[in-house]
Amino acid sequence: MQAKPDAILYITFDEGAKILTRAIEKGIGPDKVPAYFVDGNVGNSLGDKIKKPGVLGGSKGTQPGTKKGPDFIAKLKAIDPKLKDFNYSDSSYDAVVITALAAEVAKTDDPAAVSKQINDVTRGGEVCKTFAACLPLAKAGKDLHYEGILGDISFTDKGEPAKGSYEILQYGKGTNKIDMSLTKYQVVSAT
Repeated sequence: MQAKPDAILYITFDEGAKILTRAIEKGIGPDKVPAYFVDGNVGNSLGDKIKKPGVLGGSKGTQPGTKKGPDFIAKLKAIDPKLKDFNYSDSSYDAVVITALAAEVAKTDDPAAVSKQINDVTRGGEVCKTFAACLPLAKAGKDLHYEGILGDISFTDKGEPAKGSYEILQYGKGTNKIDMSLTKYQVVSAT
């Protein structure tokens, strides 16, 4: 590392808090040198492990995700009230719904048969936005297009989402907590 870096990018997981604590001790913490984080470490869990109050204020990080909305967050917290971070919750939820719909269309839980239906339940047919709305279409053998928490991700022929999104999270001024009002959302296309 150069003696006076312009910024520091922390590409870490659980060890991030230890590395960050050491950087603070050495005088190159986020209160002295701009810090950027990635999905493996950005979030309130990291802030809880940092002893120096407010040192993360203004720091930013990115993670895959979309604006989840208060209803979805409330459902997650109803399952586990201790949740602090929601990394990958939207994509994980949609993956389960897409797989369940593909199994219904395939009329089996055989992985090979289900995998052949994955792409098609995300594109082309009648748009439905919840499992409850899509299930009757799948049972009736109708062509459906699931647009869930992530929105329209219409899988490509190779099985990849044609669109994706990520969040730019920011710790609030004078705090070690993510300020969701400062979060920005970016949608990107695979094409």
